[in-house]
Amino acid sequence: MKFAVGMAFSPPEHYLAVARAADEAGYAAVACSDHVLNLETLRTPYPYTADGSRRWEPFTPWLDPWVAIGAMAAVTERIRFFTNVFVLPMRNPFPVAKQVATAAALSGGRVSLGVGMGWCEEEF
Repeated sequence: MKFAVGMAFSPPEHYLAVARAADEAGYAAVACSDHVLNLETLRTPYPYTADGSRRWEPFTPWLDPWVAIGAMAAVTERIRFFTNVFVLPMRNPFPVAKQVATAAALSGGRVSLGVGMGWCEEEF
């Protein structure tokens, strides 16, 4: 069995320390979530809570996953990184392919790209 640390809702100042600790503790991976927008109000129910309310404050920082992964890869040795999930329909896929390939090259192949639509209709 492999375990990953999810970075969603984490303060930006914790990313590097958490990645280093997870690497040293033998975790398999770190997962970075993605949102292009962090809306103040939502109509779409959040699917992962019983009442549909989000479980983070409206202005919680959502770091760019590829910048965060690059920074975390630079301070770790063996742990893998993946997006959980990267909202690809909000972006041009060609620059994304280059970003992922660059992160893979600089991390020694320790990245994976997980893509999806996301859950929030208002982002589109």
